Parts: sequence; structure tokens; C-alpha cells
Amino acid sequence: GRHRMLQCICCGESSHPFCFGGIPEGREVDESSWRCADCNACVECESAADEELLLVCDCGAAYHTFCLKPTLKAVPEGVWKCPKCVRCERCGTTKPGRGGWRLDYRFCDECAKLHEQQGYCSVCHHDCREEEGAMVCCDVCEFWVHIECDGITQRGYDWITAKGDKFEYKCPKCDGRPPLRFGASLEVKLPKIKVIR
Repeated sequence: GRHRMLQCICCGESSHPFCFGGIPEGREVDESSWRCADCNACVECESAADEELLLVCDCGAAYHTFCLKPTLKAVPEGVWKCPKCVRCERCGTTKPGRGGWRLDYRFCDECAKLHEQQGYCSVCHHDCREEEGAMVCCDVCEFWVHIECDGITQRGYDWITAKGDKFEYKCPKCDGRPPLRFGASLEVKLPKIKVIR
């Protein structure tokens, strides 16, 4: 099958979005201003000078560390996302807070602190550090999940609790399944309740 091609507005070179390793599937690209890696220039100052300080986002946009607002003192290690693409995975904000973007530009400062404490439900993302109510802990990522966020009934929760370390629970993210499915599959495994007449 044929795949879409991007054409550099500077040199005319054409490339599949997936060939140069820059654009993840599903990410929108402004084809009218796309530049290849060899021709990339800063979105703010339109210069390709100081290439060692030029950061390139997955979307193809490039920024000098000193052209960003606020400026970056150094080239960040790991993943970097441009101002148009960066968004906190937990709260959805596009503002990083005083501590800047953290954990490979995945979280704002406040949510990064919460993430490091594993202090929120991995399904609904609500802060669970002071919450009351039944929760189960994922044996893979060690994040807590509200039982209702994964379709677990009180009866299912009681059964899991009684099993203790003999039962392994994986949250939807670690198990690669949609939320709520676990509870339904668990109900089938639970012992039948005998009704005495």
C-alpha cells in the first residue's frame, strides 16, 4: 500500500513520516511548513544556527533552547516536547508549574510529585493519597486503582483481599486492556453463592 509522504519546504526532499523516526502515528503535522532534519530551523527565530541547541519535537517543530519561553539552560536529556505538543498525562495542563516539565515531559511539576509517590488511581487519575474506599494495587507498576474504576464489585474485592499474595492483579494499563473488563472476568471466577431455602 501507499503511504503519505512529507516534502521539505526548503530542499524538496520527500520522506515517509515514519522513516525519519520523528512523527508518531496519529500525530498531526503541518505539511505546509514541514522541514526535514537537515533543514530544520527554529520556529521562533527561523535560524538553523547553533544546531547543538536546536531541539526537535516528534511533530517536527524545532526550537533553540534560548528561544523557548521560559528558556532552557541546557539541552534536556531524554524526551523533549515542543510547546504545542506538551501536555501533562495526568491533569492535561499545558503549563508546567514552577519545577518545569518532568519525567520526560510527561508530567507537570505537581503531577510528577504525585506520580513519584504513586499517589493517584492509574485509571481515573484522581489523587488517592487521602481517599477512603476500596482500592487494589497493581503488582506490576504498584499504582493503586479504585475497584469501581476496573469494574470490581465489593464481593470481588473481598475475594482478592482474602487471597492476599496468592492473587496477582494487573491494572488496565499494565495488562493492555480497557478499564472495567477485569471486574467482569473476575465475577466468572468467583465461587458461586449457595442459596439456602
